[in-house]
Amino acid sequence: MKREDMIAALWDIVWVLPLMLFLVGLIEYRVAGFGAFPPMVQWGVPCFLTSIDVWIRARRNQRRRERRERLASGQCENCGYDLTGNVSGRCPECGTEIKRE
Repeated sequence: MKREDMIAALWDIVWVLPLMLFLVGLIEYRVAGFGAFPPMVQWGVPCFLTSIDVWIRARRNQRRRERRERLASGQCENCGYDLTGNVSGRCPECGTEIKRE
């Protein structure tokens, strides 16, 4: 498994942790009968929103990296079809126009 794939898989798991922190803190505080939200919940929401942003950026970067790798290896940047020997200028699989360098 590549390093980038491991990082992406890790973020798929890690971004849920602040949401769990928020929900557990909210449940514990409500069960105890207090009126205001505890610091755990107050910090849980910003952490969750930040982790979603980081997750979205990581996935976007992963997709860009995959497209660059496909172009470098002679594949269609959209679907990954092998374009060796293609002279039409379009991918026969998905119809995407091929960028010639």
